[in-house]
Parts: sequence; C-alpha cells; structure tokens
Amino acid sequence: MEPVRISIIGIDGFGKSATTLKAVHSLSLSVPICKIGRTPFYISKGNISPCLPKTANFFENLSEG
Repeated sequence: MEPVRISIIGIDGFGKSATTLKAVHSLSLSVPICKIGRTPFYISKGNISPCLPKTANFFENLSEG
C-alpha cells in the first residue's frame, strides 16, 4: 500500500485539530496512521503510541522526493 499524505488547512479556531483527530481515530480502525506535526503519534486499531521524530520526519519528507 502506498502512503497517503493529507493536509488540513483552514482559519484558526474552526476545528481543524478536533476534526483531524476524529478522522484519524476512525481511519485507524482500518489502516495504521502516523500523524505528524505537533505531537506526532502512531495509531493502529485505536492503540496510540508516540511517533519517534525520525519516523515522523521520514513521512513528512516523502512528498519532497
């Protein structure tokens, strides 16, 4: 499976973070997710673990290659 990168943009205070976390939790039941950015984490089937900085940076840099 190819990694998918999704960006969420919008005006401050309009619920981007809350919406993103809801989507991440729902999607993690089907596919593992590495959420990068502020407080990166890995989630799979609802089980959350910290995402190490090197792992988060790897996923962040995928689109630059």
